[in-house]
Amino acid sequence: MKEALLAKNQHYSWQKLTGCAIKIIAVITMLIDHVAASLIEPRFGWIDANVSWLPAGALTVDHVMRYIGRIAFPIYCFLIIEGMTHTRSRFKYARNMLIFALISEVPFDMAFLGSCMDWSHQNVFWTLLLGVLAVWGLQYTDENCRKVSNTVNPDGSVTKTPGGYTGKGIAIRLLSTFGTMAVALLFRTDYNLMGVAAILVLYLLRDRQILQCIVGALFFFFCVESYWTVFIPFAILLFYNGKRGRQFKYFFYGFYPVHLLILGILNVLVLPM
Repeated sequence: MKEALLAKNQHYSWQKLTGCAIKIIAVITMLIDHVAASLIEPRFGWIDANVSWLPAGALTVDHVMRYIGRIAFPIYCFLIIEGMTHTRSRFKYARNMLIFALISEVPFDMAFLGSCMDWSHQNVFWTLLLGVLAVWGLQYTDENCRKVSNTVNPDGSVTKTPGGYTGKGIAIRLLSTFGTMAVALLFRTDYNLMGVAAILVLYLLRDRQILQCIVGALFFFFCVESYWTVFIPFAILLFYNGKRGRQFKYFFYGFYPVHLLILGILNVLVLPM
């Protein structure tokens, strides 16, 4: 078991889920969560306190939907790691995150905060963007800021072995890690600094899929949100086979602001409280 946890990623015949499949799971569970958070909970969240026949602590519809919704964010964090590992252009990847973070902000505020602009809470694309920038910094230092030792082989050839980080590399890694988390906390992005930290934890364990899922589940449960359903996405990710599957790139990007805009219109205009 220990060897399996520490072994580099290898995929097995029972791992059937492609990247596209887990994206669909994330989209569906996110939608369930957002319907509850934007429409049901603000209007009917009082039900368990005001309906005498409900047992104490009974799960209402909004509770169940929110629990299901906890499945989405860990999957999105995992997908950020996959995206940054395989993208041809980190700049374009970060740029797309920035564009959709900007596009999503007004719909997010309408859906969850009841106004067209509210600076008290920012949408999750900002958290994912900060995670992308943090990972980019770590990748850059791995590629450009390592001390190299040269070993002369018996045949006269030289083997270059990367060692520790240069002073510049250490500075960039610290800024990438703690700077992005500080920004998330300061600007109150969704999941704030712990959301960025979760992405970094998953990134550091990217080559150890089983260990990544175990540590990721525990980190989310104890540090991000203590819902037992956060273990479900990591069970799902164990079945990821490392393949992208069919690509609906802009559907998955666009779904977030579009569905929030619909929920926002319903929340503010159609079903005002």
